[in-house]
Amino acid sequence: MDEEDVVFSFYLLVCCAALVHLKHMRHRRYKVRPINRQRHRYGHFHRRVQLMKTLQDDEQYVKFTRMSPAVFDNLLGILGPALQKDVIKLLNASLKSFQERLKIQQKCPISPAERLTISLHNLVEGCSMQKVATDFYIGKATAHCIIKETCSVIWDSLSSLYLSPPTHYEFIKISKGFYNRWNMPNCLGALYGKHVHIQAPKHSGSDYFNYKKSSRYVTKKVIHWCLNMNTFSIVLMAVCDAFYKFNLVDISAYGSQYDSIVFSDSPFGSAILHRQREILDLPHEMALSNTDGRLPYFLWRIIPLHEEIMRPYPG
Repeated sequence: MDEEDVVFSFYLLVCCAALVHLKHMRHRRYKVRPINRQRHRYGHFHRRVQLMKTLQDDEQYVKFTRMSPAVFDNLLGILGPALQKDVIKLLNASLKSFQERLKIQQKCPISPAERLTISLHNLVEGCSMQKVATDFYIGKATAHCIIKETCSVIWDSLSSLYLSPPTHYEFIKISKGFYNRWNMPNCLGALYGKHVHIQAPKHSGSDYFNYKKSSRYVTKKVIHWCLNMNTFSIVLMAVCDAFYKFNLVDISAYGSQYDSIVFSDSPFGSAILHRQREILDLPHEMALSNTDGRLPYFLWRIIPLHEEIMRPYPG
């Protein structure tokens, strides 16, 4: 077989693979489903939400998004540029007929305000993607992408503003709050972990399997039934102050890991255990009031005992 035959055979195989791929591809019946083309007329955002604003019904608006219109507008001002997609300008839209304006609107991407409203309402209600898609007259896959993108934008834009590590002065202020409210000196925060149930990602094996939640099922040797239970999770590890405000947060650990491993692998846990002052500027030990004894600043309640971590007596 000469070189030309080899090249010809290669291209023939590539063409065959492409044909097989095209045959198994999902062909979309619609660019936009006909009923969803009425989004600007019947969708929740364009009817219900706008009516709440027009009638100044802030009570219902808060129930719908868990925030007032003023707070929503402030949040939209922060997140809007990151949520904005390429827009086709509606030139002279007021001079066109209703049908022409409707066709132009169908070509425009969903606005940042609508994207944020969809995501906030889903976080408030915890409803299914199909319910969101039905209420807002969008596709189910579109709803999924919007909520996922918006949550990422919220975290990227707001985490540095509201969840940045406390400074040295802020840690001392937190300690004073614990002493004044709970009579606990030198405490920098209450630390605990929470398993957040998820649907196991594909090909993740048992990484996200929550053994603590499922141990009573595993002992009965009903593995198939156990895996069908809602026993997959990721771990939210957080530190809050005396007024239940989060100061340090880590949301990345597998549900199969122990609390001590989750804490030691988290950025702030590693900084505390290895005394990395450049990451967490914890205050140095200080004498207790009316005594000469010096006590280090500490976090309250977690498994591994440490000079800067204390655990209450059980029971």
